[in-house]
Amino acid sequence: FDPNGLNISIIVNPASSTSTTTDSSSGAAATTATTTAAKHLEITTYPSVFLVEQKKSNSTVIVVKNINTSKTQDISLKVLSTNGSWFTISPSIQTSIGPLKTTNFTVSVSVPAEADVKDYDSKFVAIGNYANVSVDFKLRVVPSPETKIEINQTFELLKLNYTKLSEQINKSKSSGVNTTETDAKFAELTLKINQAQAAISAGDYFTANVVITDI
Repeated sequence: FDPNGLNISIIVNPASSTSTTTDSSSGAAATTATTTAAKHLEITTYPSVFLVEQKKSNSTVIVVKNINTSKTQDISLKVLSTNGSWFTISPSIQTSIGPLKTTNFTVSVSVPAEADVKDYDSKFVAIGNYANVSVDFKLRVVPSPETKIEINQTFELLKLNYTKLSEQINKSKSSGVNTTETDAKFAELTLKINQAQAAISAGDYFTANVVITDI
């Protein structure tokens, strides 16, 4: 949908679970671990969704367990993501973690003001003396107050042009024009407008931005 005109083009993309990772880090409820060394290490506590607002910082604690029953390990943690420079991990390594003992790492993230409001697919990777283990998480960048104002302004413009488009479609129908295809696209647009409005009304500007961006 072009907010400065009246043409609509709606593309609905299916959700994808494929992620591409490079180097990074971090937080909300545990997900299923992808383990490469189930007999040596386990990441027992971590966030599946780590929330941070544009221009702000956040931190989370990752708990790693040495599940080997007989061997002491030195354990380190890293994050694989598309924005590795945003993350810091403390300490860099925990030494001499005994059998069946746990250790903690603090993962902090600082997000720049210009960061895109979206989910970034990422991984926590624990590294021991014998093998590694990893779990997936999403870094979710949510809008700052300034971005929320921009989202509201964009949505108001969308609604204005949505109304104009509705009037043009009705005028075309009155002139005998076949609007069947246009009606189908307009119905999809109406659904997205309603979803964005509901999200804004609920204060969920992350979802509102996702919906508006898809229009």
